[in-house]
Amino acid sequence: MVSIANPEFAEFFFIHEHFDRYTSDAHGRNQGLWFLPLILLVGLFPWINRGFLALVRPAFQWRAQPASGFDIERFLWVYAVFIFLFFSLGHSMLAPYLLPMFPALALLMAHKLKSDANVNMESWLLIGFGVMLILAGFFTEQLASGEVSVEQINSFRNWALAAVLIMIAAALVVRYFYAAHGMKAVATLAVAALFSLQLLMLGYQHLGENRSSRKLAEVVQSHTNAGAEIYSVGLYPQSLPFYLGQTLQLVAFSSELKMGIQQEPRKWIPDKKSFRAQWLQEQAVAVFTIRDYEKMKSKGLLMRVIFQDLRKVAVTRR
Repeated sequence: MVSIANPEFAEFFFIHEHFDRYTSDAHGRNQGLWFLPLILLVGLFPWINRGFLALVRPAFQWRAQPASGFDIERFLWVYAVFIFLFFSLGHSMLAPYLLPMFPALALLMAHKLKSDANVNMESWLLIGFGVMLILAGFFTEQLASGEVSVEQINSFRNWALAAVLIMIAAALVVRYFYAAHGMKAVATLAVAALFSLQLLMLGYQHLGENRSSRKLAEVVQSHTNAGAEIYSVGLYPQSLPFYLGQTLQLVAFSSELKMGIQQEPRKWIPDKKSFRAQWLQEQAVAVFTIRDYEKMKSKGLLMRVIFQDLRKVAVTRR
């Protein structure tokens, strides 16, 4: 139905967005061979040891017996390994590509834990990660960058400290009280890992504020009338149209929006020179990267800053 209304959709979606993405570097998502193994390790935490054993020492015989019937462990292992190898061979790698393998891998790991509930390695991993986070808290200034401020890292540190206390407390409980209690130890570490990682994710909101366009949209809306033109120069803040409730006028930027530009070329300005000429004719808002803003400012473009963070600047003409 989509293709009937938009004949170009099928080629774009199935060929360009899938076949081309996997077989070429056209989308600029190529990573080193280290990328997906690292994502796998992070995704398994703190069950890294158990996940590794489930993959390299599966509980089925490599040579299937003719009369053995369907082997669920063989099926789950092949499913998980195939997904990992398939995306490892592609030219485009993103962390979510590995998500489908985790349910199957979790079942394999659970079977390993059922037969051997020794979680000493996992408890040491929790303690080690907790100590690492504590040490990192002493280097907030060094961890700050052009995208994350010291203040944001300090806000995140409070959440990280709570997560660390849960990790270390659970690991110590397991080592000194539940070491011989099998599944109680497993459940203790599982609950601790769940809560501590959720705290880290909640704290990450302080680090991710610069990636959200919510505050920017509130400022822009307070300085413009409904329906006023909003220019996005040299970048595309993906959440800004959502918070504004309207599309943006793109300037000197296309990336993965080429198909949309071809359908609605009036919403795209190909270069900054053309933008300068149009900017002087109307009252509007423009969003720049900090570098582009400095360049425009040095060339005397008439504008007034209404918003700025570590990554972008928003201006009005006057």
